[in-house]
Amino acid sequence: MTQLPGGRPHFVLGDRFGASCDAKLTRFVRDMLQGSGYDVQINRPYAGGFITEYYGNPARGVQSLQLEINRRLYLDETTLTRSRDFPRLVRTLTDLAAKVFAALPILFERRAAAE
Repeated sequence: MTQLPGGRPHFVLGDRFGASCDAKLTRFVRDMLQGSGYDVQINRPYAGGFITEYYGNPARGVQSLQLEINRRLYLDETTLTRSRDFPRLVRTLTDLAAKVFAALPILFERRAAAE
C-alpha cells in the first residue's frame, strides 16, 4: 500500500512505551499490519490515552494496546463516505483480530525452566 499524503502512517500502535502492553503483543500486531502492506508506527505520534494508561498492566496479565487508524483508510474526507480502501481495511482488521486471538496463548505461554 502506498504512503498516505502528508507522511502520516496508516496505523499508530500505542502501548505507553511498553507500560500498558507486553512488547511481544505490540510487535505481533505491528508485524501483521506491516505484512499486509501498511505503514505502522509505535508510540509516535500517539502513545496511548487514558484507557491504556489506566487499565493496561502487563505484569498482571492485562494488555492494553491502542490502535489509531488513519481515517483516510476508511473515509473519503471530501464526500464523507467510505473510502475505496474501506473493504480492504475491514478484511485486514478482521484477519488481524482472528490472528491475535489465536496467537495470545502462544505469545504468553509460560514455560517451565529447564531442569
